[in-house]
Amino acid sequence: MKKMIVVAVLIAAGVAFASSLSVPWFVDTGSNGAGFPPTNGTGVQGIVYLHNNLTSDMTCAIAYYSGTGMSLGPAAPDNTFTIPANSTVAFRPVADDPSTVGGGQESAVALAVPNRPILGTDVGDGSGAKKNGSLVVAWVGGAGDVQGLIVESTNVDGSPSGRLLQYGTLLPPGV
Repeated sequence: MKKMIVVAVLIAAGVAFASSLSVPWFVDTGSNGAGFPPTNGTGVQGIVYLHNNLTSDMTCAIAYYSGTGMSLGPAAPDNTFTIPANSTVAFRPVADDPSTVGGGQESAVALAVPNRPILGTDVGDGSGAKKNGSLVVAWVGGAGDVQGLIVESTNVDGSPSGRLLQYGTLLPPGV
């Protein structure tokens, strides 16, 4: 009974809870300005899409991790960004790929999402300089306030008529 009273008081007081979603693994080694799907360049182009389901702007924090779970940063306060109300931001987790350059994929809003830090190779597990890993996006609010998707694609031949490999994964809400 006491637990129910505490929960009722918290709900009545409007206590906000933290929510998150994670990308369990991404690779973003693709060329900048390659278009989407990539029509030139090499590597794998990773794009994370986050949608704000609210009618107000959503401030989020992002954290990147190596394949062994080592935190790579970025440190607060350089780890925050805003998703405008009722909109989607699509960002590359490693590259700055401005849409103002031909074939670029990131809007001004997406360029504000902090990139995965590329560190020296001596970070304990040797993965600091790689362009892959996992990430967690967190915000204050309900688990359904932000939805996510990751799409990765590569142009196998590296030419405008090259073969394309592409897949996408819907990201379930976290805690």
